[in-house]
Amino acid sequence: MPGGFNWSWIISPAAGAVIGYVTNDVAVRMLLRPYEEKRIFGRRVPFTPGLIAKERGRIAHAIREVLDSELLSAEVLENALLSPRMMEQLGAAADAAIARLRAEENCPRVLLSDLLGAEHVATLENRACVTAREFILQKLLDSGLENQLAELVMAEVSQRLGSSMGMLKALLLDDKRAAQYQAKLAQAIREAMETRGPDLLDQLIGETIRDTMSKPLNQLAEPLPLDAVRGALLKEYEKIVKTQLAGILQMINLGGVVEDKLNAITMAGLEEMIMAVMKKELRAIVWLGALLGCVMGFVQAGISCLL
Repeated sequence: MPGGFNWSWIISPAAGAVIGYVTNDVAVRMLLRPYEEKRIFGRRVPFTPGLIAKERGRIAHAIREVLDSELLSAEVLENALLSPRMMEQLGAAADAAIARLRAEENCPRVLLSDLLGAEHVATLENRACVTAREFILQKLLDSGLENQLAELVMAEVSQRLGSSMGMLKALLLDDKRAAQYQAKLAQAIREAMETRGPDLLDQLIGETIRDTMSKPLNQLAEPLPLDAVRGALLKEYEKIVKTQLAGILQMINLGGVVEDKLNAITMAGLEEMIMAVMKKELRAIVWLGALLGCVMGFVQAGISCLL
């Protein structure tokens, strides 16, 4: 209209902005909704279910593959776990633990009683005594110690008889009798170990454990090469990461856990999760549609004026 205001400069950009906003908003919502397939007269309604709901299995599997091959691979995690920063932090933690150990004046019994209770600690002490006794006694019995002791005793007796009473030795300790005496002596020693050994070991081990549990922790740690222990622990950590990490990851199967979780979660929960992470970005897409629609409206208005 000559001499009048051209309303197309307002109407076209406004209409374009509204159309761009609405179409992008619908497109974003259609990524997730509807959650389930809709049918009319037995035929599936197009674009149902939403794109993510329809392809969630494939998307979950793709995320699993990315996690396994790129984000959570053994190589990536090994580099992170053995990075200079991580090793420095582990070393600092070990130094702090050693410093606390060297400054600790309470005995192990007091420290454990604060954590577990006095009765439980007493039970653990008794169990430790029994376990150590049974282990040591079984090792002694399995070692054939009684035969070695009997052999040593017979050798000593033979030596003493031979130096003072050669004839008596020849009568009493010929090879056959010596073997019989040694076998009987070994049997007697074994029976003594089986009958009296538990009580003797209980007394010795019990005293040792009670004495250890009653000493201040800093005194117990004093003879230990703690700096060497620190280095050994860091080396062992490095060894475990290099040799066992791949097997641990395969056993844990983090990618599989994530895939199963994504497949098991409800679509409402999945939508909430996605919106919590990408709500700002998705709204930006909607408003970008409005902006582009507005720009196209101005372009259309300009073209109309030229024509």
